[in-house]
Amino acid sequence: MSKGPEKEPTEAEKEVQKLWEELQRLRRGREDAGRPIASIANAAGMQGSKHENIRDRLKAEVEFYRSLYGRHKGPGGGVFEVTYLPTKHWNKTAKTPLAWMERELLQFSSPPGTPLAVVRFDANPRYLNIEYFQGERDAAEAMSAATEALGRPWYEVFMDHIIKSFDPLHRQGVKLWQVSPHESETVPLKIRDRYFTKEHDTTFIASQHGSTRHALNFRKKRVRELLKPG
Repeated sequence: MSKGPEKEPTEAEKEVQKLWEELQRLRRGREDAGRPIASIANAAGMQGSKHENIRDRLKAEVEFYRSLYGRHKGPGGGVFEVTYLPTKHWNKTAKTPLAWMERELLQFSSPPGTPLAVVRFDANPRYLNIEYFQGERDAAEAMSAATEALGRPWYEVFMDHIIKSFDPLHRQGVKLWQVSPHESETVPLKIRDRYFTKEHDTTFIASQHGSTRHALNFRKKRVRELLKPG
């Protein structure tokens, strides 16, 4: 018995599909076209949600990545750039090759073309984890020069930019967390102390040995300046 003609997707369904495709290009550098709505909802962790809610969540994450990428000016006038970087390229020069990591990396450079660090995000409908933050190997001189040109420590300029870009997700009720590694990782610990709580999430199960997860701290003056509590 024939099934008959397939039901035409609604405008909300079409928008969800377009947003999903764009998000995969932005977040993972690859196409993922033609995925059914049910499959998108499952991949986004939003099974059973209304199409409009899935659309709004995907749109917020697309806006986050759009805002992150590109060239931007620091408070001191120096220019920095955020670009997508495939993991395989990073593993060639990393202090510790990330064999366990197959997903997206973003590279922070200042000036453009001089890499200083990479960051990896992990997201679901409720949170965005800064899951990995690693400085480039043997880049101490470039980091000092970038700090001078940018007018503030380079990693603070990068984090300010991440938090500002996070605003669309924040308005969707998404929480920003930092996954903090063991004590030898100096820059992530400085970032934690500047922007996040020292108390860690006791329910978090780390994929990296010894890591803890810390919430964005709205008691910090800098965080309040960058992002209004909602």
